[in-house]
Amino acid sequence: MQTKICGSLCLLAAAALLPGVYAETPPEVLSAIPHTEELLNVVVVSRHGVRSPTQSPEKLHGWADKKWPAWPVAPGLLTPRGFYLVKATWELNRSRSPFTYGVCPKPEDVQIIADVDERTRKTAEALNEGLYPTCGYKVKVTSSARSAIFAPYDCSSITEIFALEWGQNPEQKAAWNQLDWNGILRLMPIRVAVFSALNRDMEVARYKGSALANKIIESLDNGPKYTYLIGHDTNLANLGEIFDLNWKLPGRDRNENTPGGYLTFEKWAVNGQPEIRVFYSALSPEQIHAEKVTQPTDDFEILPRGTKFNEWRTTYSRRLQTNCIAEDKYEKRK
Repeated sequence: MQTKICGSLCLLAAAALLPGVYAETPPEVLSAIPHTEELLNVVVVSRHGVRSPTQSPEKLHGWADKKWPAWPVAPGLLTPRGFYLVKATWELNRSRSPFTYGVCPKPEDVQIIADVDERTRKTAEALNEGLYPTCGYKVKVTSSARSAIFAPYDCSSITEIFALEWGQNPEQKAAWNQLDWNGILRLMPIRVAVFSALNRDMEVARYKGSALANKIIESLDNGPKYTYLIGHDTNLANLGEIFDLNWKLPGRDRNENTPGGYLTFEKWAVNGQPEIRVFYSALSPEQIHAEKVTQPTDDFEILPRGTKFNEWRTTYSRRLQTNCIAEDKYEKRK
């Protein structure tokens, strides 16, 4: 076996120098070449789960005279239903790469960081309870009212509220019981276009997203094995512009940011060389509306296997606005 492998490697070396050699290498020789993959680091950037509208009842009444549905929590807070959807998503992720584990990872190998808002803190807790129910990890929360890496700001629209209603109420349609998901989807391009114009402009994205993008790069370079960053839809849109990331899930609009949806940055050593893979994942419209979550997220592969990590890091580090990069201080919560 050792001789066969050595011969294979010699043939590959010759292929780099002599045109046509690689094409003539027998398949059985190529199959004998060792191939190794090792997961090095994972960074997840997630939007919070289903929340109530951020607008007051008076503001909503100014948008429409019809009686708006009652929400079980104050404006802008994660609903119990939103907590359940996130927890159920990450319970299913326990058996899916790259999140599988036998025994709990060491505490120093996992960090879960949430923005200070209640909806992001509770989403982080739901992720922790779903993915690591017996591990005893604590969620870190940004200690300042305005986070350096998350810097949220409100871009809600009436279409967004209808989409939140769809996730909140499995027993009924949205928009005064008039719109199913196909009806909401017909409105979504307007919302996404306006949202993208505000958050996928490069100057805005660099100003708002450089600190978070830098946190991702540093975590992939020198961070713990698993990092989870729980923020807002604006964060994912900023990252999409900075890192040239676009996604399209079945039954959803292009670059739609679903409650509880998340980007996963995976760093692998492939035959000893670092590579990066990026995915966007979210529950399907059917699952987010179902009474119980029984199916895992839909996943969209943005950066495929073979993307060299060092080249990716160099390319996108140059885009960051250095005077906007700062680190947050954290408090440990539940």
